[in-house]
Amino acid sequence: MTATLSIDTIRSRAAKFAEKYAGVTSEKQRDQDFMRDFCDLFGISASRIEWQYPVKTGRTTNWIDGFLPRLMLMEIKSAGEDLDKAYAQAAGYISQLKDSELPETVLVSDFARLHVYRRATGERFACDLCELPQKIDYLKFLAGYESKAVEEEVKANEQAAEKLASLHDAIKATGYHGKDLETYFVRLLFCLFAEDTGLFGENGCFLDLLVNETQADGSDLHGELTALFDTLNRPMDAGKRPKNLPERLAAFPYVNGALFKDTLAQCYFDEAARNTLIDCAKLDWSVITPSIFGSLFQAIMHFDDEAATAKTKKRREFGAHYTSEANILKVIRPLFLDGLYAEFNKIRRNKKQLQAFHEKLATLNFFDPACGCGNFWSLPTGNCACWNWKSLKPYGAINCQDILMSIPLSFAMSISSTALK
Repeated sequence: MTATLSIDTIRSRAAKFAEKYAGVTSEKQRDQDFMRDFCDLFGISASRIEWQYPVKTGRTTNWIDGFLPRLMLMEIKSAGEDLDKAYAQAAGYISQLKDSELPETVLVSDFARLHVYRRATGERFACDLCELPQKIDYLKFLAGYESKAVEEEVKANEQAAEKLASLHDAIKATGYHGKDLETYFVRLLFCLFAEDTGLFGENGCFLDLLVNETQADGSDLHGELTALFDTLNRPMDAGKRPKNLPERLAAFPYVNGALFKDTLAQCYFDEAARNTLIDCAKLDWSVITPSIFGSLFQAIMHFDDEAATAKTKKRREFGAHYTSEANILKVIRPLFLDGLYAEFNKIRRNKKQLQAFHEKLATLNFFDPACGCGNFWSLPTGNCACWNWKSLKPYGAINCQDILMSIPLSFAMSISSTALK
């Protein structure tokens, strides 16, 4: 789908739309007009809408308010109705559709509020009708702007993979290798993400440490990183950290899970390795999707022992191995994620049922008969961790370790060379 309307045009239409339906409360009176005009905002022809589209569940037939096969499912409710329940209803309808009909987007609304779900990414956009003109940028994908965003995501991921591959090579070139190299690399990768996603508090602290607290020739970089890793492994409780811990390190938080527990062999960084690490830290890691990890480690470590020219050639094939998160979700959402989303939204306000849902998550098994580098099961892990957090949240304060330890998810994978290398 190619964008045909400017954002200014869409915003102007949204303002008129919001004014037209302000104060409307009855589903029966205006629901079809509302859906027609919503589609028109983005240049989608209302003639494509299938009204009261039948969906069969066993012997029961239900009816979708408005349906554009492969594009959008719309459910309109009267004012004040529960939109989470409406989405659960819509998700139930989706589970009964043919694969060729599955919509990319779900709209549920009671006129005064709009919730738009993007099935490809799992995102939910919610706003009041009066806010729609100001927030219309979040929905511009409906007008055909989606492909550009996906291309930018893939480009950012590929750039990150190339930078990290260069970092791996630069460290290995100093003579560092084996398990210590892999552990070092994972720790640095964590720090890069932690800095730009708020885990380290103020953005830029890790980059500042690298640039301003280490020598240009890299000779003291290992010592500074070792001090940082030790700090990250120490709880911030009184007595757990040295009283005279330097200010540049004191601001870094405790990271549980033992990632930074063991001491690594001395790594003698040189100027090239330090500069490459700084280049990596200058990237914006908040826009990099974690689903890149599988392909990234395949590109870096699977070909680690090959000749340099062969390895370089393999890395140029990164695009052939990397599947974007949006495309992965197109496969796994109809298989099981949509059903879990619907179940969670249905019981999200019931503590007893949330506890049962939490226990159910711990029993889930995902099987990928050709797992390769594991991208297709990293996303279910993330979704289950998110649901687990939400199911535990009503019971009080929790931390990341509680979440991870309480979901012993099992993954049965093929014995794939790319998975084992």
